[in-house]
Amino acid sequence: MEETGKEILLHYAVAFDAGDPGNGSLYLCVNSSEATAVFEPAIARLREAELWSQEAYSQIKDSQRAVYSEQLRFIASEPVQIDGCPLLLARFDHPKYPSSAERFDAWVTCLSAA
Repeated sequence: MEETGKEILLHYAVAFDAGDPGNGSLYLCVNSSEATAVFEPAIARLREAELWSQEAYSQIKDSQRAVYSEQLRFIASEPVQIDGCPLLLARFDHPKYPSSAERFDAWVTCLSAA
């Protein structure tokens, strides 16, 4: 079943790269309590491909979920596997933080090869 953007933002662990403006409104999403175990290897692969900054990743806090789900416009998502664990790549748009189709495609390519 394909998730909607609102469902992703309200129910998944969601990580983002606040250190690279090229990653604006692009998110790594995990529907599991083991988010860190999936985020860290995915981010390591993105860093190797120069697609993620060296800053620690940020996560949407539970108290922020409703605001994010109201302010972001869902564009696309792509499921991938990292070390056998499911990870959802999600692309949204926000007036202050527009997303890049090219960067999202590069994430998909990088993490699909993993």
